[in-house]
Amino acid sequence: MRLKLVVSCLFLFFMLSCESDSKDQQQTSVTKQDVNSSKITAKDIAALKYVDIDLGTAAKQAISDWQNFIEFRNQLTFLKSGDLSFFQGDEAVLIEFLVELRKDLPKSLDTQIIHVRLTVLSTRVLELNGNLVLENLDKKVLLESIRDLLESNSNLNLQIDKKLEFDQNNIFKPE
Repeated sequence: MRLKLVVSCLFLFFMLSCESDSKDQQQTSVTKQDVNSSKITAKDIAALKYVDIDLGTAAKQAISDWQNFIEFRNQLTFLKSGDLSFFQGDEAVLIEFLVELRKDLPKSLDTQIIHVRLTVLSTRVLELNGNLVLENLDKKVLLESIRDLLESNSNLNLQIDKKLEFDQNNIFKPE
């Protein structure tokens, strides 16, 4: 009788312990799904609504020596494919990169409006970096930051194109 009681208790104990393992596994799978659903993919970025303005041929020639801007354009291409590693990096490195970007601005593009657009672009890069560092931030907020960065880049491209187009038009002012 005693043996039956001990065996019954052991059997009950094993059954209860197995049940809690399955609950832990379910919680783990739910947590993994939450993490995966908050990951930003290329499909998420492609679904963003913004006007994507690329540089014209004259502008591409004008920036051919502006290596930091070319590198930044490459990083934006990686961003559009879902690779956020450049923008998740150390803030000090990003700030140094943005300072170099502004410092190496070609003389033909050295105007106040281009500087303003570079300031907006720098602000959006640092905002995205700050949002990516936070672990519990909503995916919508991250996508909004990415959209703002892509819009600011489009605005910079537009201003570069406008500047070069204006320079090509020989407008004579009466004296």
